[in-house]
This record gives sequence, structure tokens and C-alpha cells, in this order.
Amino acid sequence: MLEWTGERYLPFIDPGVCGAEIHYEHLHRYAFAAQFVSGKKVLDLASGEGYGSYLLAKEANFVVGVDIDENAVKHASQKYQAENLNFVKGSICETPIKGEKEFDVIISFEAIEHIEEQEAFLSEVKRLLKDDGLFIVSSPNKTLYTDETGQQNPHHVKELYFHEFENLLRKYFSNTIFFGQEVCCGSNIWRLKQKGISKSLSFVIEKNDVNFDFVDEDSKDPLYYIAVASNYRAEKFEDLSSALVDKSHTLLNQGLAYIKELEEEMHKREYVISGYEEKISDYEEKTSDYEEKNSHYKGKISIYEEKVSDYEEKINSLNSQISDLNKRSQELEHEIDEMKQSILYKIAMGFQTKFVERALPVNTRRRRTYDTCLLTGRTLINQGPSNLLTSQKKDQMQKKDASESSDREKIQDLRPDQTGINIDLYNNMKKSRLHELTAKYVRGKGIQVGPVYHELGITSNIDITYLNHTGQEQISQEQPEPENSVPAKPDKVIDIGCLDKYENEELNFCIVNKVTEKVKDPLEFLNCALRTLKPGGILFLIDSNNADSPETSDEKEEKTLSKEYPTEAILKQLNLQEPDLFTVLEDVEYNFEHEKKEAQEHVFIVEKGHFEKEITRLLKTSDGIINSKDIELDVIVPVYNAYEDTLKCLYSVLKNAGNFRTVLINDKSTDHRIKDLFTKLKPFESEKFVLLENPENKGFVKTVNRGMKFSEKDVILLNSDTIVTEGWTRKLKRCAYSDEKIGTVTPFTNNGTICSIPNFCENNEIPAGFTIEAFANFIEQISLKKYPEIPTAVGFCMYIKREALDKAGYFNEEAFGKGYGEENDFCMRVIRKGYKNVLCDDTFVFHKGEASFSASKAELIKKNLDTLSKMYPDYIPAVSKFINSNPLKEIHENIQLRIQTWDIQKKKNNVYTSFMGWRNRKSC
Repeated sequence: MLEWTGERYLPFIDPGVCGAEIHYEHLHRYAFAAQFVSGKKVLDLASGEGYGSYLLAKEANFVVGVDIDENAVKHASQKYQAENLNFVKGSICETPIKGEKEFDVIISFEAIEHIEEQEAFLSEVKRLLKDDGLFIVSSPNKTLYTDETGQQNPHHVKELYFHEFENLLRKYFSNTIFFGQEVCCGSNIWRLKQKGISKSLSFVIEKNDVNFDFVDEDSKDPLYYIAVASNYRAEKFEDLSSALVDKSHTLLNQGLAYIKELEEEMHKREYVISGYEEKISDYEEKTSDYEEKNSHYKGKISIYEEKVSDYEEKINSLNSQISDLNKRSQELEHEIDEMKQSILYKIAMGFQTKFVERALPVNTRRRRTYDTCLLTGRTLINQGPSNLLTSQKKDQMQKKDASESSDREKIQDLRPDQTGINIDLYNNMKKSRLHELTAKYVRGKGIQVGPVYHELGITSNIDITYLNHTGQEQISQEQPEPENSVPAKPDKVIDIGCLDKYENEELNFCIVNKVTEKVKDPLEFLNCALRTLKPGGILFLIDSNNADSPETSDEKEEKTLSKEYPTEAILKQLNLQEPDLFTVLEDVEYNFEHEKKEAQEHVFIVEKGHFEKEITRLLKTSDGIINSKDIELDVIVPVYNAYEDTLKCLYSVLKNAGNFRTVLINDKSTDHRIKDLFTKLKPFESEKFVLLENPENKGFVKTVNRGMKFSEKDVILLNSDTIVTEGWTRKLKRCAYSDEKIGTVTPFTNNGTICSIPNFCENNEIPAGFTIEAFANFIEQISLKKYPEIPTAVGFCMYIKREALDKAGYFNEEAFGKGYGEENDFCMRVIRKGYKNVLCDDTFVFHKGEASFSASKAELIKKNLDTLSKMYPDYIPAVSKFINSNPLKEIHENIQLRIQTWDIQKKKNNVYTSFMGWRNRKSC
């Protein structure tokens, strides 16, 4: 069946889509032309859908319909079949009919404005029309159709004013009669039980400011021109004006329905305005309160101004005292300079240098006794015996306070890598920045390359292999080892070149600890380290900023070379070579103490990229894996900016492919990278991967509705800031069909209010050591599979059964057009249709979400909650009761308990590695 595009008329299109007027106009033209074709041979140029040719064939001897569109010709040939009717494909400027003067009547309605070669078209008509034949043609009045409306029909190439239309026809035909056509409002009087065609009178009225007046019939302005042209006298056609009457009053009913819609909209807006008026009243009351408070604060300000004046006087007094002290300081400095020139001072300094410094070294018991005696002597001379005891007690108190303060600072600065303490003791102290980074980014399976005495606080559920560059006996000589740290004891020494064997293993992390300063080509080494990671994997890069760290003689030579490659510059160079390769998430410096000197280290947290590359690879290799007939549901992902999140989401969806179709919808993103991404992915569209783009930004709700209307199956609405996990669609569907009364299903997540874990209604981090996939697997294995009922689904990932969607309807665009609350409204409608919303407690989907809301979004959420409360008075109480009682408590406690006891640790290999291979090799 042909689709409605606006280019050609289709008689079966609902008037609500195209308007009743277009039906009236096209049908009336062919009814008008039918009176000229009885017993004639007729050519219908631009026959379109074929309905007009079929009407003419009922009166004519033979009709040929010609159209340039192959689908239209095929459709017409199949739908309209008669012995005296034939449809052919061809251009109206080069008709595929041989010979000359073949037809009695040639008809072409609403076609001439679609072509530029109008002279060629009329020449073709002239060739095929008999000398006494009729040519009936129509064209829109450009003045009314385009100029006055300001709207341009994209399918029209060259529209005509009346004088242009008239001049063009008169060049080819000696006699032409013009008619006008327009859909008008009015009244119709006709004779009942009339047989045959009756003559009718036409009256024209016009509404002025007061009433209706009769006006001349020639004052009517037609929207379309119809011409009957011939080369013989055609006066007998001059009184053939006609009217088409719609007894079903479709146009009038459409107008009344539209008025009713406007009235309903007006009532809704009046309701909204009433709410705004109440808010304005509240704001006026608050404004009055603020004015009272403002008056109160002005009084306080006056008091503070008086105090400021007093402080200014005191400051002036102190400045005067400071000036006096500066003068006294200058006098004392002068006295000191004179004292230094004295013989007594020179003798004392000589004694201090030649005897005391040599005979009494610093930090010895003898030196401390000497310093104490010297201080006591000075106190006796300067302050007298009575003040000696008081001064000693004061010094003891100061030393005690300084010692306690130093102890507190040491405890605050303690790190596992500095002290070698176990993790339980460390957790009772202030966590260091390094340990926080380790807990946040070191997850799953990976390797650590370089010195392993660093105690990073790696949890027991990490699968890690240690690679070290030298033997146990040399470890303490290579790096500024933090005091009291305990070096790891690797099992064997291997060449660092063996890092090659970890390439393409898709590790979750790679810790590189002070290795770039020891290799000849750090650029290639880091490239090799990145190749060990999967997309999204973490390169945990530790560098020493301590110039005084001890080094072996061999390493001094290498470090001299590596100074040309500071880590930050290496990363920038790698990024320039391949911008999609990685992203630096964090760049942190921290200090620790080594041999009573402060040492500094630099940590770079680098996330492996290549998401676009992997997405393309997955799409290329996915062809044929799923038969289109096996597709069970549609995953709809609305996209608006958030480029990096979208890549991660799409990668996870494609990596965990199943019997579903992915539908990505770009809601006119302002980030050009999204548009570029859709362009790159366009060649991979298929039965199971569809890209849709909104011509303008429609907002979340309308975009989601477009996706749900596009689908005919169950749907999953998936936010573009999510990461899905293995088997997610299979488990969600299994849950959905475990009970026929289930309408929606939501999985567990880290950030999804009532569906959040481990902690209920919180924005959770993934527990330490777990990757997203590992945590999802953990949830599946320990799940109680209760599929508990919840008061509402949560929109980050929402499975909707098609039967529930068909009964409840799509999201409410009018009330929640900008988002927030639309899924809650939908779930309430689902409940009222007899379905329920459940939680799939064996499935986990990561949701990044928003850490905070802007003021405008917070106001929008509040507004939409108010709307929900008015629409469903029981919604807020039901959700509040659910949160306060937490029926999911047993499930949460099970998860929290099992996290503490869950152990996925595998054997950790501590391996010595040699850098000799890396020093001599040119590439990985």
C-alpha cells in the first residue's frame, strides 16, 4: 500500500491526517471532468493512485493512466482493474505512447506545478490530442496558495499566477474557458426527487463588520484554476459550474472536534493558571515575611557597623604598636651587628664551631645535656632563679603538645604503602587518597607491573598477578621504600617483555608502578600496557616525582634517557596519535616520608577507550546471528548528548546481544559527536539494529513514545547512561512472564531509588573489588528470585509488556512532556488496568544517573510530583509507605551479608620481571 507523503492524493487516507478539503478538491475535479468523456478515448496524465482514471473509465470508452512513480502504477494496476482501463509508467513530458492525435480528451490535474519543463509538457499534450479534442488541466492559484499563506509546498517546482497560466495555455489552444475551485462554507438548496442534471443558481455573500451582504459572483477568489482548452469553439461548456456536497459533513465535524479539543485544553490551562495564582499568593506572603526579615537584618547590620568602627580603632592602635616594635627591631638589629664585631662574640663562635660541634655531635646524649645546661644558664642570667622552674615547666608542656600534635598528624597521614599495617587497622584511620583511588578503580582481574612493596589496599576479591622487575635482595635499593613497609615476595624473575602475552586478554586493570622511568621507550611500553585492557579498563599509573630516590648504576643511565619522556607528555603524545584510545579520569599527587625526608608520587587514572571501534566490530560480526523472525522485543534507547555515556551503553548492549532489536533515537542532540556517531553507524542498520533521528528536539517523553509506537512487541526503555550485563533481557522477560498480571519489570541497580542496592534508596558505588559484570553475576547467584511487587517502575531500565502498553496507553506527553514522573503516571495507569509492577531481583543494570539536580530540574520534579498527586491522590502515600516499611529489607540484608563473605579470589602470582628485554626492544 502507498504511504502518505503529501506529494500525491490517496483517497483511503483518514481525513484526520490530511484534512477533508483535499478529498473534496480531488474528487470534485474528476467528477467535473467525467461529464466530458462519455464514449471517448481518454489519457489521464499524472494519474497517481489511479482513483481518477477509474472514475473516468466508468463513462469513457477507454482510459490510459500515466504516472512516473513505479509503485503508484503497480498499486493502481492491482487495485483498479477494468477492461477499458490501463496504467503505464512514464513521464508526462515524454509520454511512452507512440503516434499522434490518439486521444479525444486529455486530463492532467495538479501536475503542471510539479515540473519545470511546462512547455515540453504542453507540446506532448498537443501531439497526442485530436484536433477537436479537449484538454482539461488544473493548477493552484499561487497568490492564495503560497503568497498569502507564506507556506511553500516542497513538492511544487513552478507554481503559476493566473496570467501566467492563461498565457501558457493560449500559446497552444485557440479556445480556453477557465473555472475556479475552492472549498467554501455555505448553504445548498436542491430539488428533492430530482431526475437528471438540474440547473442551479449561485449566490455569493460576504461578512462585514455588522452583517452579511450579497456581492458579485465574480468577486470569489479561487484556490485552484481549472481550464478546459480546445482548438474549436467551446461556448457550450461555459455554464458547467458544479458543486460537490458532503452529506457526512466531515469538514464541519472536524472543525467541531478541534473546537472541543481547544475547549478541553483551555479548561486544563485554566486549572494550571489557578494553581499558579495560588502559588503567586503564597509567594506574596513569603515576600512579606522576607521584607520583615530584611528589616530585622538591617538593624543587625547597623549594630555590626558600629562594631566594625570599634575594630578599626583597635586596628589603628595595633598598627601604631607595630610601628613602635619595628623601630625597636631595627635598633636591636643594629646592636646585634655591633655585638658580632666584638672579640667576645668571635671567641664564643670559635668555641662553638671547633669544640662543641666536633666533641658533642647532634642527637647525642652529650649534646642534649650540653644544650640543657646552656639554656639553664641563660635563664638564670636573664630571668633570675625565681623564674627558672616556671620556664622549665612551660617548655615541658610545649614539647608534650608538639609531640601529641605530631602523633595525630602521623596517624592522619598513614597509608598502607608507608607502614605495612594490615587493612583492618588501616580502616580505623583516615583513608589516604591513594587507597581511595585503589578501592574505586582496581576491580576484577588485572596485573601489577613494577615494585610490589607498595601496599595498595587491594581487596580479597581481586584476581591480580604481580610482575616485578628485579630480585628480592635488590628491592629496597631501587625505590624510596616507605618506612616499615613490607615488600612482597614474588616467585620468579622473568623478562618484562612477557607483558606481550597479556595483550588482548581484556583485563579490567593494569597497575604500572614506577616503570616508565626504567624503560628505553616508555611511549611504546604504555601502549603495550593499554593493549592488555578491555574497553573501559583502568591503567593505574604511579610515577615518582622524587629526584633524590636511590638508584642502581644501571638505572642511572636509563633514567637519564627517560627524563626526556615525562609521563604527562607521554600521555599527551599517545592521545594525539589516537584520540579515542583513552581518557585521563584523575591526576593526583600525594606525599609520604622516606628517611625523614618528604617524597612525592604522582598517580594517573587512565580509562581505556576504543568504544566506537568495538561497537563497529560487534555490529560487523553480528550479521546473521539473529533471525528477524526470532526477535522477541525492542530495546529503545533515547539519546540526547552524553556522548561518552552513550558509547558505553551501546557497547554493553551489543556485547550482551540476545533475541532483541536495538532502536537508538537521536533527539536532535547539540553535541555534534552524536550526529557523527549516527552517521558512522548508519551502514550497519538491519532488522535488529535501527537508528531514528528526530528532525527537532522533542524531549524525552515524545522521543520514547516514538520508539514505543515504532515497535509492535514488548519494549525495554533504557537510559543512555546505563550499562547492561550478561543475560539481562532474558532474565527480565522471564520475570515478566512469571505471572500474567505483571505489566512492568525493573531490575536492581546502584542508583535507582527503591531499586537501589546494596543500600536502599541511595546512590551506591559498586562494592570494592567488583566489576559491574562481576557484581551482576553475584546478584544473580545469590538471588532469592522473589520478584517482589513495587509501587512503581523506575525509568532507567523498564520492561513493558505489549498488552499492558496497549491497554494503558503511551506516556502522557501533555502533563510530563519535559520528563520526570512520566513512568510513575504510566505505572499508575497500569495498576488501574489490573496489572502490577515488579522488581526483577536476579538482574543488575548499572545506572550512572545524576549526582545532583539543578534548580530548574528540582523545580520541574516538584511540579510533576504535584501533578501526580492531583491525578493519583494515593500515589505519594503508597510510595512513602513502601519506603518507610521497606518490604525489600530481607533481600537487602542478604546482599549486604553475602558481599562481606563473597570471595572470588584466585591464586595471585608474584613474578619477578627483568627490564632487559624492554631496554633493547623497539616495539611491543
